[in-house]
Amino acid sequence: MKYLHYFQSNIQILFQWLKNTKNNLLVLNNLLILFAFSLTISYRISGSILWIIILVFLLNPELKQRLLFALKNRIVQAFILYFSVFVIWSIGSDDMQKALYFIKYNQPLLYSIIFVAIIQKEFTNKIIYAFIFGMLLNVFWSYFMFFGLVSSPWNQGYTYLPLLHKTDHGFFVLILLGYALYRIVKDKNKGKNLTTFFFITIFLLESFNIFITGSRTSMLTYFVMLFVSLLIIYRQQFFKISLIASLLSIILLSSVYFFIPSVIKNVTNEYNNIVASFTDGDYDSSSGARIGMVSYSIPVIKENFLFGVGTGDHIDAVEKQVLNSENFKDKEKYTEVLRVFSAGAGASLHNNYVQQMVQFGVFGIFVIFYLVYQIFRFPNYAQESYRFLAFLISILTLVVMIPGYDFGFNNFGKFFVFMISILIAQDFQTKKIQKL
Repeated sequence: MKYLHYFQSNIQILFQWLKNTKNNLLVLNNLLILFAFSLTISYRISGSILWIIILVFLLNPELKQRLLFALKNRIVQAFILYFSVFVIWSIGSDDMQKALYFIKYNQPLLYSIIFVAIIQKEFTNKIIYAFIFGMLLNVFWSYFMFFGLVSSPWNQGYTYLPLLHKTDHGFFVLILLGYALYRIVKDKNKGKNLTTFFFITIFLLESFNIFITGSRTSMLTYFVMLFVSLLIIYRQQFFKISLIASLLSIILLSSVYFFIPSVIKNVTNEYNNIVASFTDGDYDSSSGARIGMVSYSIPVIKENFLFGVGTGDHIDAVEKQVLNSENFKDKEKYTEVLRVFSAGAGASLHNNYVQQMVQFGVFGIFVIFYLVYQIFRFPNYAQESYRFLAFLISILTLVVMIPGYDFGFNNFGKFFVFMISILIAQDFQTKKIQKL
């Protein structure tokens, strides 16, 4: 009983300490640093830390004011609008179980309310460097696996991926590559300090890592990242952008050709699969299945152009088109497509734009671009590097939505919402935080 009383007493002291605004925000922002690192190593750990953040925030005496403060942000409102579409369109769903799954699946969109309400400007650099450190851990571990120095019990079935799914790993590496390129070009003391050397090393190591991990989407998006990053940095100097991007691409592709010939083989196979899907209607491959699902989604979109079929009904609607098709007689060509359909509530059409059009009609596309529009029209960040990151993350997100990335998948959604929130909070807090 003595120890129990002692424990209860300390818990009460801790609660009282956390009810002080200054202490509460200090703990929350240190937890955000830990959260940024956890995004790069574990889905469960990042989820657990997020719940701790929410519980601590509930003790903040300015809880109501800070939530109202966050809700006034136009980008937060755009995130809420995106989530609201899933909720409202569930009313017309034929399968409420699937509809509820997708509502829960997209709940990371609401995390922006919490993040914008609690982020303090002075912690932004620490949060970004925590993310960088976590990704360096992944990349070095990936190289150790590549050279046969270690193996990983957490490898999820893909080549040289120690902790994360290839979706998250590739996207996170691309963001860090763009940021490294920005820091290299914009460094005023080029070659005179360790910072430039540090980011050059990151750029070289992570560029090669994109190709050894075997994600086709990441490999193709790498070149988009190069062009977009240089376009943002140099803006109107198109010739310089094209020249630098071309040189970097040639050097990298030459290195890949000589050191990782399997990449060229995989790309050739994918090209042949794509050609077969168009010429022979053979959708029995990863890329072929994507093309097949888009093809059979088009009639559904035409019939439900304005409002779609409802939240979570996309798979059933497209599956009916496939099963009723005259070409379906040769089922062997549809094996991969049928495997996708059998995935249950979480089945995806592997193209987020097509999936949104099937579910919500043209309004589903509108909310995606409305969100990005709000990010782009919010230009007054405290540092230009934060503005660069916000633009790069948004543009690459639009690109990777083509092969089917969405905000509910693994840590991708958490990362997007979190990073955009800490970047927009810079300017928003400067103007409005005094009102608290």
